[in-house]
Amino acid sequence: MPYIDTKVSGHLTRDAEEHLKTAFGEAITCLSGKTESYLMLSFTECARLWFAGTDAPAAMLEVSVFGGLDHEEASALTARLTDAVADTLLIPRDRIYVKYTTTSEWGWQGEQF
Repeated sequence: MPYIDTKVSGHLTRDAEEHLKTAFGEAITCLSGKTESYLMLSFTECARLWFAGTDAPAAMLEVSVFGGLDHEEASALTARLTDAVADTLLIPRDRIYVKYTTTSEWGWQGEQF
């Protein structure tokens, strides 16, 4: 049940969003037992992001995951998500944050897992 909320400081074309959707769907398999079939994504463009004192192009990705999270798997996912955003939107890798949150409570289809 992963969810990735992506905020970028610039504009996001439909083609760029589609490319990121595909890349994120492939990348989520870095996490054991996670597939695109349960992945939900949201994209926010033109977010007012300040990092290191400037409003230069930046991105903030928040990954929410049901259950635990293996450090090595998260590292692999971070690399793939960062590469996808940097390559697609031309945002420098050192201006992209990826934050992880895990939860033991997650609802779907009106029930709790």
